[in-house]
Amino acid sequence: NLDSDFFQNLENLNTIDLSFNQFEKIPENLFQNLKEIQFINLKSNKLSKIDFLSNLNKLEGLFLSNNLI
Repeated sequence: NLDSDFFQNLENLNTIDLSFNQFEKIPENLFQNLKEIQFINLKSNKLSKIDFLSNLNKLEGLFLSNNLI
């Protein structure tokens, strides 16, 4: 599992690859401090819902294939 403050001090991060990790849930505020995030790869996990997309203004790509969505 990921803690909601996992990316707290990485404000300039622009790409995250969390694929193939068997995550069932992503905390709603996990990406809240990532003002520059453009790409999030969450493919091949066990996600069944998406409720973590608020305030991701620069997001260009979200990869969710092979989940339970």
